[in-house]
Amino acid sequence: MGAHDVGRRVLVGLTVLILLAGCGSGASPTPAAGGAATSASPSPFFNTQANPQADIDAAIAAAKADGRRVLIDFGANWCQDCTALAADFASPQVKPFLDANFHVVPVYIGNWDTNMAVAGKYKAASTYMPMIAILDGTGANLYQSAGLQNAHSMSVAEVMTYLQKWAPSPTPTSASVPSTAVATPTETATPTPTPIATSTLIATIGKPADDGARIVKVTTLDARTRDLTIDSPAVGTVMVRLLIPSQFDTKPSTRWPVLYLLHGATMSHEAWTDSTDVVALTAPTDLLVVMPDAGSMGFYSDWWNGGAGGPPKWETFHLVELRQLLERNWHAGDKRVVAGLSMGGYGAMEYAER
Repeated sequence: MGAHDVGRRVLVGLTVLILLAGCGSGASPTPAAGGAATSASPSPFFNTQANPQADIDAAIAAAKADGRRVLIDFGANWCQDCTALAADFASPQVKPFLDANFHVVPVYIGNWDTNMAVAGKYKAASTYMPMIAILDGTGANLYQSAGLQNAHSMSVAEVMTYLQKWAPSPTPTSASVPSTAVATPTETATPTPTPIATSTLIATIGKPADDGARIVKVTTLDARTRDLTIDSPAVGTVMVRLLIPSQFDTKPSTRWPVLYLLHGATMSHEAWTDSTDVVALTAPTDLLVVMPDAGSMGFYSDWWNGGAGGPPKWETFHLVELRQLLERNWHAGDKRVVAGLSMGGYGAMEYAER
């Protein structure tokens, strides 16, 4: 069976998924009331009955007195990334450092319909979560994230590195940063673009997109699987998973046909490889399989934001930035097919129409 025949079988199956799932409602489960107040606590992490502004004001006053900073964690109990990050905050590896350097205030934002005025006040309003804001003892914003939609895949060491950037006191030495017992994937990174060679070299980070979007890290998971970390003007820091053809390294001049697989609501770039047989199904093909993140509820759109525009701009990221990065650095050809599940099914139909 030829590679294109196998690819066609994959696409037929995916089309059935689209038709069965439609675009999905993307609705979140009803959050349960919790008990977190000014520090991370066992699940549920986000107290639906709290007075967040009062909690933030109290934390600012405490920070002014003791020199720590305020970390506001905007999220919801139904959100996988939110609860994953909150669990890391409560872990024995992270909590002592967090307690020594921050007053933590979890703020429940429901389905982007609760306490959003508070999020906006601290410049953390976004369309994906969790969102983090860091304040000093005067209440001034030092940092606000556009949303950590990949928090569930962050290691404890990565969470520590993230926190250390905003800690007021001297950060621990590298020896004190906790490490996981699980073997970590190989990572490569460089700020200097160089000519493309093979998928295992630093050079694969390569050239930026027209608007400056760039690949800042390539993580090798196995012989075919690569995770790209991309710094995007359209959506912020975002992950993309690739399955490269088996002959990718031996045919550096080949332009490969591309299969885009779009995930559903509250999922991530890991969804297709974690929950389907896409790795095995595409192994004998010449397809470059691209599984980009799209936010918990990004809906594959450039958000209107009440007429203000601006990020997140998922359509711009997927159709312009990512396409340019793949064509310039990963030998993506001009033959493209897109399929998706639930929210991703909606995205697939929208993108195909473009």
